[in-house]
Amino acid sequence: MTEKILKLEKNNMKAVYRRAMALRTMMEYEEALKLLKETMTDITNKDPERKHTDKAQFKELEKLYALIEVDQKKFEKNEKSVFKKMFS
Repeated sequence: MTEKILKLEKNNMKAVYRRAMALRTMMEYEEALKLLKETMTDITNKDPERKHTDKAQFKELEKLYALIEVDQKKFEKNEKSVFKKMFS
């Protein structure tokens, strides 16, 4: 459903948030971060008023971005540990 909404309205913050959460659940961290970053950049550059009028939603996108960055770092650290053990 979010994919259809995003095709019609690329920067729909609610749909972007839900899509990024789904990607996070599937451990598709890079794709989720890319989606969030592109959306936040678009809104900041093309519609700066919206960043202020929808401040709470924009803040949630920023928080989710930070959470996914942490998840990605943990995953990469764990992955390195697993490979290290495999080849030791």
